[in-house]
Amino acid sequence: MEEYQEENEISKKLNMKEKVRIEIQKLLKFIAEEVAIEEIKKEDKQKNILYFNIRTSNPGILIGHHGHTLDALQHLINIIINKEMKAEEKEQIVIDVENYREKRKETIKKYALEKAEVVKRTGKRFHLNFMNSTERKMVHLALQDNPLVITYSEGNEPYRRVVIAPREQKQ
Repeated sequence: MEEYQEENEISKKLNMKEKVRIEIQKLLKFIAEEVAIEEIKKEDKQKNILYFNIRTSNPGILIGHHGHTLDALQHLINIIINKEMKAEEKEQIVIDVENYREKRKETIKKYALEKAEVVKRTGKRFHLNFMNSTERKMVHLALQDNPLVITYSEGNEPYRRVVIAPREQKQ
């Protein structure tokens, strides 16, 4: 009985991956040409996350300004795939284009470290640009072990930003 359940789970997972691939292709046929969709194998603590990377001749059109188009695409695919599923069956789908998300993560980390140096030198708070919650979290994580600065967020969405301040200058 356990073997049957295990095979059924594997079959569901394969069907889900193919369903995601088909939905991405349907959505992208109106936006980009020459699209290749590949599943990325990632070891993750959460089992219900599927990662896909899209390769195309014009990645900028799918990424958009600071990844906004990519985030919207990912949001749409998650809604389409999970709309009729029970809560325990839902999958989180992460979509990337030409490994943009990893590159953006490194850019944000570098930006945060540079601005932390400015704060250390000047002793004054520094307000970063407006960021989405994922990018703000990247900044907080990049500077969490820095003994000389603290970070906190202020403002309301979509105009929420991270503030880097000297450690002794708490809010």
